[in-house]
Formats: sequence, C-alpha cells, structure tokens
Amino acid sequence: MRSEKLSGPALRPVVHLIIGFSLVSALSGCGRSAPPTDGPVTPPMEKGFDIFTIAWTNHQIPPKMKRGETVLVPVAVKNVGKEPIPAKFLGVCYHWVDAADPKKYVVYDGVRTQVTKDMAPGDTFETNAKVKAPDQQGRYVLVVDMVRDWFAWFGDRGAPTVRAEVQVE
Repeated sequence: MRSEKLSGPALRPVVHLIIGFSLVSALSGCGRSAPPTDGPVTPPMEKGFDIFTIAWTNHQIPPKMKRGETVLVPVAVKNVGKEPIPAKFLGVCYHWVDAADPKKYVVYDGVRTQVTKDMAPGDTFETNAKVKAPDQQGRYVLVVDMVRDWFAWFGDRGAPTVRAEVQVE
C-alpha cells in the first residue's frame, strides 16, 4: 500500500472548507458556545426575520434550591412580534450567575426544555422548564432565556430574560 502526502492544490479545498465553516460558525454564534465576553456578534438578518420579540408573562422560580437538585419551574413566554416563531430548534434554557459577580457564569447553557409548538403572533407558550441547581452552595442569579439552537440566545439579541436570585443550600 502506498501513502501519499497531500499538499498544494489538493489540500486547498479542505482548508477552505474548514476555515469557511469556522468563520461562519464564529460569526453566526452557532453551537453551544462559551459565555459572551465582549457582547454578541449579530449577523445580518433577513427582511422580516422577527423571532426575538418575546415577553415573559409568568415564572415561578423558587427562592431556595438544594445543591444539584432538578426542579420544574413554571414559565410562560408570549410572542409579541408580528411574525411567527417556529418551534424547530427552539428551547427554554438558563444560566446560573454568581450573585456577587454578575459577569461570572457558574453554569452556562443549562438543561434545555424544548418548545413544542410554533408561536403565532400573540400566542403564549407555557411549560415546566427543567432547572438543575449548581453543585455548590451559595447565592446565585438564575437567568432564564429562550435559545434557537445553533443560532442565538434571545437575550443576546435584545429580548428580555427572567432573572431571579436563588439561595442554593
């Protein structure tokens, strides 16, 4: 069996594909990335792309949780925009932030609760979001947000989030 070393023009399409995919991924904010550092990168939106227009109409976040405990948190979110919000790859998710240092994420990108129906303008989606408490005791801020998987967090695009301080024992 003979092995050949790839170089020159034979390697260029692969390199362009990898660099191109990485650049597109970085610019679009796709995937489950690390916490934001310098703010979101916002790619240009298609005309009429109005899916980040939501309002949280209900949430019942407990003031105390046990370390590592998973609870169901009732939440309701309304589409206040003029365009439908498709359910595909859409979820309710959360982050845990240190209450003493709001820039310190303890958990970034927690457990997903999938949105199960498209949201027409004016529709409200109600669910019991799964939330897992951090493994360490302390005071935290739970930040509940909507996320379009592989695209963007709604909060990074200017939509409101739910924030509540929680004591983890």
